[in-house]
Amino acid sequence: MRVQVEIPENLRLRDGLSAVAGLILEQQLNVLLVPQQAIFGAFDAPIVRVQTESGIMERPVVLGNSDDFWTEVKEGLVEGDRIVMQSSQAADPFADAIRRFRSGGNTTFGGGSGGSVIIRGR
Repeated sequence: MRVQVEIPENLRLRDGLSAVAGLILEQQLNVLLVPQQAIFGAFDAPIVRVQTESGIMERPVVLGNSDDFWTEVKEGLVEGDRIVMQSSQAADPFADAIRRFRSGGNTTFGGGSGGSVIIRGR
């Protein structure tokens, strides 16, 4: 891979410095994302557990791309659905802070040994 950086004329770089760059190879907008820990079932028949007024129900979903932390849900959920996940990380304040940062601060997480997530579009 070759990267070209254009340095502004009024900026002078010192010798020996290094840099770190982030590259966006693909970007998708207006997608629903769920944490990996919220996906259950089989590879060919994934489900998400949804909290409803009458209790927790299993709902089949169609999944899209994943970054190993979050997975796109193409069908089966809508923004505002409350999903349930079994994870000790749901109560971890550090993990919660990272999730909130990655989601733009729009996702609410519960505590305890399990947790619930309110789905928001991204």
